[in-house]
Amino acid sequence: MEKIFVKNRIKNFEIKIFSEGQCSAFLPMSFIEKEDKWYVTYFSEDYIPMVHLNLNNPYELLHMIEKLLLSIKDAENHLILFNRYTLLKEEIFFSKKFDQVRLMFDPVVDDQEMEAFSAKMVNILIEIKKLVLEKRACEYLEMIIYKLDYSNISREGLINYIGELKREVHICGW
Repeated sequence: MEKIFVKNRIKNFEIKIFSEGQCSAFLPMSFIEKEDKWYVTYFSEDYIPMVHLNLNNPYELLHMIEKLLLSIKDAENHLILFNRYTLLKEEIFFSKKFDQVRLMFDPVVDDQEMEAFSAKMVNILIEIKKLVLEKRACEYLEMIIYKLDYSNISREGLINYIGELKREVHICGW
């Protein structure tokens, strides 16, 4: 998979982090600089796009969302803030064992409005919900969306909340 970016959309430290594979939150990438553009190749052969997954088991769905949040946290530990890249359902990939989430780094355009974390998460959860057919799984997504919309929850608090929901789902036999 390849994309072309204007040179100033990707920062030098990001190129270094991505090309050396220092941040496991993102798909491995290689960069070729030509004129005023970066030609970026994403290596996604060991990963499955989220849009191709069966997301109907509530426990697995919550587990995937938890892994997504942990990947976002890992990216921030490498100074790649959540408002530096887009977060679309087509840009979220899972390893074949479902133990890792990798994101496709697609930097936001400088003049794009910065979206708050909770708003960005609500948007992606609404998109994920469109892929889910199981009613109970949709209800858990709605609970997370409600929590993001109506409380001032931190990222760590959201990860803990999803952990609580996973325990509930497990006790219910999923």
